[in-house]
Amino acid sequence: MTQHLAFPNEEPTIAELLNDPIAHLLMKRDGVCVRDVVAVIEAARDRRRAAAERFKPGAFARSAA
Repeated sequence: MTQHLAFPNEEPTIAELLNDPIAHLLMKRDGVCVRDVVAVIEAARDRRRAAAERFKPGAFARSAA
């Protein structure tokens, strides 16, 4: 995995993690591929984005009676 020498406290990117040889061994062991992991990440991002839209400030504004 790439060392972040310029930014030692920075977390690796998802691409870096998915290109790591140990991650490939674990995915092989578990019977998944990079495409499967990316699909799960994208689905989670979509759900999170949808939830953020539902809970925007003012989304529960009461109607005038």
